Parts: sequence; C-alpha cells; structure tokens
Amino acid sequence: MVSNRARTRVAADAVVITCAWIGSLVAPAGRAATLDEENASYRLVTVMAPEAVRDSRDTGWKPPPDGLMLEVSGITTLADGRLAVATRKGEIWLVTGAGDDPPDDVRYHRFASGLHEPLGLEFRDAAFWTAQRSELTRIADTDGDGVADDYATAAKGWGVTGHYHEYAYGPKPDGDGTFWLTLNTGLNLKDEHLDGTVLDAALGYRQGAWRGWAVEAPDAGDGAIVPVCGGLRSPSGLGRSATGEMFATDQQGNWVATNSLVHLRRGAFFGHPESLASRGLPGSTLAAVGPVVEGLPWPEAVERMPFLTPPAVWFPYRTAGQSATDVMLDASGGRFGPFTGQLFVGEFTQAAVHRVFLEEVDGVWQGACFPFRSGFASAVLRLAQANDGSVYAGLTNRGWSSLGGAAYGLQRLVWTGRTPFEIREMRARPDGFDLVFTLPVDPHTAEDPGSYALSSHTYLYHSQYGSDPIDRRDLAVRSAQVSADGLSVRLVVDGLRALHVHELEAPGVRDREGRSLVHPWAAYTLVKRPRAEAAAAASQPADAPAPNVVLIMADDLGYGDIGCFGGRTIRTPHLDRMAAEGTRFTSFYVGQAVCTASRAALLTGCYPNRIGMAGALNHTSPTGIAPGEWLLEESLSRRGYATACFGKWHLGLHPPFWPTRRGFDEFLGIPYSNDNGPLHPTVPGMPPLPVYDGDAIVERDPDQSTFTRRFTERAIDFIARRRERPFFLYVPQVMPHVPISASAEWRGRSGHGPYADVVEELDASVGAILHALDAHGVADRTLVIFLSDNGPFLSYGSHAGSAGPFREGKLTTFEGGMRVPCIARWPGHVPAGRRVDAIVSAMDLCAIFERLPRRRHRGRRDADQRRLQRLPTGR
Repeated sequence: MVSNRARTRVAADAVVITCAWIGSLVAPAGRAATLDEENASYRLVTVMAPEAVRDSRDTGWKPPPDGLMLEVSGITTLADGRLAVATRKGEIWLVTGAGDDPPDDVRYHRFASGLHEPLGLEFRDAAFWTAQRSELTRIADTDGDGVADDYATAAKGWGVTGHYHEYAYGPKPDGDGTFWLTLNTGLNLKDEHLDGTVLDAALGYRQGAWRGWAVEAPDAGDGAIVPVCGGLRSPSGLGRSATGEMFATDQQGNWVATNSLVHLRRGAFFGHPESLASRGLPGSTLAAVGPVVEGLPWPEAVERMPFLTPPAVWFPYRTAGQSATDVMLDASGGRFGPFTGQLFVGEFTQAAVHRVFLEEVDGVWQGACFPFRSGFASAVLRLAQANDGSVYAGLTNRGWSSLGGAAYGLQRLVWTGRTPFEIREMRARPDGFDLVFTLPVDPHTAEDPGSYALSSHTYLYHSQYGSDPIDRRDLAVRSAQVSADGLSVRLVVDGLRALHVHELEAPGVRDREGRSLVHPWAAYTLVKRPRAEAAAAASQPADAPAPNVVLIMADDLGYGDIGCFGGRTIRTPHLDRMAAEGTRFTSFYVGQAVCTASRAALLTGCYPNRIGMAGALNHTSPTGIAPGEWLLEESLSRRGYATACFGKWHLGLHPPFWPTRRGFDEFLGIPYSNDNGPLHPTVPGMPPLPVYDGDAIVERDPDQSTFTRRFTERAIDFIARRRERPFFLYVPQVMPHVPISASAEWRGRSGHGPYADVVEELDASVGAILHALDAHGVADRTLVIFLSDNGPFLSYGSHAGSAGPFREGKLTTFEGGMRVPCIARWPGHVPAGRRVDAIVSAMDLCAIFERLPRRRHRGRRDADQRRLQRLPTGR
C-alpha cells in the first residue's frame, strides 16, 4: 500500500514548456481562454503529478527515485468509488481517496503486474480487461486476497512484429456492450520486423495482421476477433457516443492530414493504405478497397475513390491540439455541466482536453470541435468519468514531450457549478449554421454579422507526414438571427463546401451580462451539406407518402380501465371504436413503470437505464434527456415534419432539455408531473406548478380540471393548421395522474367517482382528435397510437385505476406496472379489428413507423427495438 501524503505536486495552473519547440504550438492569442476563465467553471484537482527532473525525450530520463511511477495508460471507475489505473510499466493499481477534495490521503494498492504495456482498462463481470501488445486479457482475483491470480486470454489474432509503434488500445464497449480495440500500424518496417508481416501482393503493402484496423472482441468464448474497419494510423483513443456508435481518434502522420475523429463501422476505410495488407485475410471487410491515388485534395480524393471514408471531425492542427488521444462520453446527466451527451477528447502534446459535438446528416456523422480545458500537468492520455460526474485524467508523456511540469500523474476535473458561456452546439444547415449557447446571448452583439468570422479549408490526401490547410477561403456571414430565448443564433453563410473544415470565430458575441465567450472558436467538419426541407421531401418515393403520426399517452392509466381491454365500469366508446377500426395490443410493455423513464423509452427507442433516464424527474432535477441522444421528434423535424407536444413533457426542466430545443415546433403543457405543486396529495410546501406555452411560463397553479380539454383543443387546432404537410403530434395527457380532476362538463358524469369521470373525459378527447383527422381528410394518412405510460398508481385507492387481471401497478416490475393498453389505427394500413397477443414494447414504436422517412437505426437503439417492425400493418 502506497500513500499519497506529502507527495510533491504541481499547481493546477502550472504550464511549463518542456521542450523549446513546444512554445510555437500553443494556440494563437484570441483562440484560447485564460486558465482563470476555465478554472471558474472547471477546477483541476491534482491527485498525483510529481515534477519531472528531466525532459521526457532525454535518453537519460528516469522517474523520480522515490514513489509510485503512475504513467497512466488505462483508467476506469469502480462502483464503490475507487479508481483502477493501468500503467505503461504493466501494472494495475487500485486507488482509494482520489475523489476526496483535497485528496490528502490517497492510497494505492497494486492489484496486477507483469503486463505488456496495457493501453486501456475496463471492469466487467468481476474482472479487469485490458489490451496488451498481443492480446485482450481478462484479469481476476479468484481467492479474494486483493491481488490478481488469474490472467486469461480473452481475444487475440492480430500481428506483432516487435516494432515499437504497434500499440493496441482498449477495450471500450459500444452501446450493446461489445468490446472494441484499435491497432496501430508499424512504421517503416524492415529487417527482422518483416518476418511477422502479411503482404498484399497486388498493392505491395506489408504490416502485421490487422494493423491499422478497429476490431470487435465479442465474448463468444473462442477468443476470436472480428475485423470491422481499417485505414487507421495511430488510433490511440476510442469510445462510444450517446447513441452507442463507436468513434476513435487518429493522430497526424503519414496519410493522416491532421488529428481526426472517425466513426467506426463495418467496411469503412479511413485512408491509411498500409492497413490494406490485411484486406485479403479471412474476415476482411475491405476486400474491394484499393488501389489509392495520392496527392489529391480530400474532396477530389473521395470523388475519385468512393471507398475512402472521411473523418467525422478534423481537429485543425495546433489550434485544436497536436496529438488526439482518448474519447470519453459525458454521461453524467448534467453533473459535469451543460455538455451531457457530447464527447471529450484528450490531447497529448498540449496537455489539454477538447470537446466534440456530433450530429447525423443524411446518414453520416459529422460535427464540431471546441477547446475545453488546458493546463494539465502532463500529456492527457486517458479519461474516465466518476460516479459524481467529475472526470479523471490519466497523464504520461514518456517518449514524446508535452506541456506541463510533470512526466506523469493523475488529475481530476470538477465542475464548480458555474455555467461557462460557451458555444454548446454548432449545427449545419443548408445555408449556414445554428449556434446553440450555454447561456442566453446579448441580442445586440449576437445579431451583428460583424461579431463572427468564418473561413473554410480542406487537406491533401497524400503519403507525407500531415498536411497544411489548403484551399482556404473567407466566408461572408449574411445575417445572424437570435432565437426568442436567446440560446441560439441562426447564421446564414455564403459558400459552404462539403469535405471542408469551417472555422468559426465569434469574438464579438456577449451574453446578457456582457461577458465574452470563454472559447470564441469552433471548427465544423462539413462532410455532407444538409439538404433543404423541400429537397428532402421531394426525395421521398411517390408510392410511399410520409404519414402523419399522432401519439396519445395517458398518465397512470390501468390495463383494466378500458372497455376493449376488459374494463366493465368505465365507459370508453371512442377507444373501443379505435380498437375496432385498428389493432389492439394485449401484451404491450413500457420501458419502465414510472413517468420519465417510460417517456424516454418511447421517444428514443432505448431502454431508459441505458441513457441515464431511470425513475422520474421533478422540479429540483438538474438533469434531463441527454442533448446528444436521438429523439423521434428531432428525426422527423429534420425530415420536414411539423411537430408539437401538448401535455406533460417530463424529460427535463432546463433549457438544454426543453421540448422546443429537442425537435418540437410547439409546446403547451407542464414540465413535470402535476403533483409537483401545492396540490401534492402528501408533500406540503411544493412550489407553484408552471404551465408553459413554448419557452415562456403563461400560468402558475392552473385549474387542473381544464388540462384535458386545453391540450385536446390545442391538438385539434394543430391538425387544422398543419394538415397540408406531414406532422407529428404528441399528446402526453396529464390525467389520470394524481391529483385527478375532470372538467365541469364531465364531473360526476360517469356515476362511478372522480377517477371514472377523468378517464371518460380522456376517452372523449381521443374521439375528438380522431374526428378532427376525419373532418380534415387526413385520417387515411395518419397513424394514431394510444397507450399509457405505466400501470395504475394503486396506492391512491379510489383515485387510481385497475390493472385488470394483473398483479400490482405503477413503480413495480409486475405485469400491472409494466403492461399497459395500446391501440393503433391507420385506415387502410393497420388491420381493423385485429388483436395481437405477441409481446411488443414501447421501444418498438420508433421502428414500427417503418414508412416514415427516418434515420437508419443502429447500435444500442437497434438492439432495443429490433423485434416487431412489421407487426402493426400485418405485412
């Protein structure tokens, strides 16, 4: 056991130039924020960072004579709050107390040793997993003494020639939990290193097998790897996005113009041709790739070689780092500030971390990079997020110099709670960009086109080491339009070009307090230019018109509350007619038996726990649906649909999570459950319940008996106004969630108490919406789905419904909590009078809309909703 007491530390803001040439590599003035500005929102806590006694490139370099040499090469957090750290020396250490503030009593326990330069670390199934030079290894403590005693080969099969550059990185899990690894190419192999290579005789490339590839390591028990994609040089970091896709960094060098972030997927070839030495091996996905032609600008290279896959993001050299490393998803749900769902990328040479926003355009991932945090004590090689949202940075710069006064170490980045004024998102549009900010902007400065400067450039695809920017042009900003809430600005820009980096500077923009942006620079890699809505609509096949979608959700309605599902007390003639005209699902399950989680599953197609949305949010919740998470309404909005939500949102109160920021054109309703106010049945002193129209509060503590009628009337008005174009209408009714309340027209009408009154009014609401579709002539091109978010809230007695024949209700995983009524109607498409007893889930609904123009589902989402895509139409 080693203690950290009295260990020499480097101050968090110490930036020591360790090699003279590094001085020229710092970002130009005006494009990097001061450390003081960064520290105000993100504070660095040094756990260990002993000052280097020599330059890390010096041949006589040695670690300090005393203490632990924590050259971090892999890092993962454990459920009990401890860290596990792999080191380049080949050890795994368990670290206790690293999260203390200050970390005055950090203790280190060596768990494993004898590894060959492990460059990653994960903990799963009571064991650690790490990529050594020649294999993925599973390491466990079988006798419980705290020291590893079982080292087992989990996967192998790639070549090792003995060249120093043949690093193996990982593992990292994708959204389905499958482990991925990335493999460096060897450099200029010769002499004895050629003995372990494979040769592609046609192209003349030699490398160790699968070098320059990303591979999967499925837990199939046979230790085999699955080659996925190639063309990589030095992919030193990899990680999953909020949608479960895998991304990797690649570092500038031969064939690699500048540091990049690439989207790993089957058959992709990212440009480094030496990986094609393995293209003829069994399992290769690149058999048809090659030969390559060099010396071309990237746009021309892609046109000449369609098999060439551009990166999702280029990091302009020096301005956005010089050696990109690890990839980490912010999955904190807001505990690390306003960037949930975005990626953070480590930077070696400049000892920094950058931030990446990604979006999918026409089936291709692309996005923007931003500066985030500088001033680390050494090169940032590994990143890991702790349970409290803070981020650990594992440091080591042996072999290559970096900024910072330490040769290795461990630091923790903590959000102070102060929201920095930053460009949170940069989204491409057909004629410019949408900028989304973390704080409202000052409209005077933000509407001035002179506050912005834009230029674009691309790179050469060639075998030389890196590429200078080429074909650089300044772009004119024609206009800047600020949104009503001040959180976004629409820039109309002349001359956008595909396969070019579009650099933005916004030094003139201020927030409403007069403060400038912490980082007024961003760079968007425009792989594909978005199509205008009209072009997208025109591209739809004439025989497959885009249908409208109406999704009506009751709140806490029981399976046994509807006549067509066996109810005998409450009259529901309109829902019964809907079932007679459509299909009734008798084994329909929600994602979780509680409000927020169920809605998250419905709109994302994911199990809610996968995306950090378990349970129910309330008026104190700082988090919400991750900004990077795919939502149904966003996908439909981008394809030209008019979208609206009328009722209870319940996926986040704060601006990044708001419905009008997440794909809905219109919103009328409440942000969370109707009991989060003074009418709460059991909790006194709750604040007033707000009603929003769009982004503005229009009422507090409303008469809740008007909710069903108000949301229904707004829905009918929306249908009338939007009937000429495809629309998505989401009506998550507040009732019959407690406190229940029927309107004056329906109060006492059922003869069976307040709950029955409320449900019969909901039934009439469904009838009114169906009548509006009929009256406006759009019923035959509208898919209507009715369901409940979970089972009845039985603890409220007569103010709760019935689960029918099933046990228990809301907040339980028994049938009564998870199994709810569901009805689908689409005349001429969904069979009338049909009963489906097969299991269907709320996650399946996104995939059921198969005739909608929508994105192709992949990764985690595909696994959660693969099942019954064709069931409702009977085809």
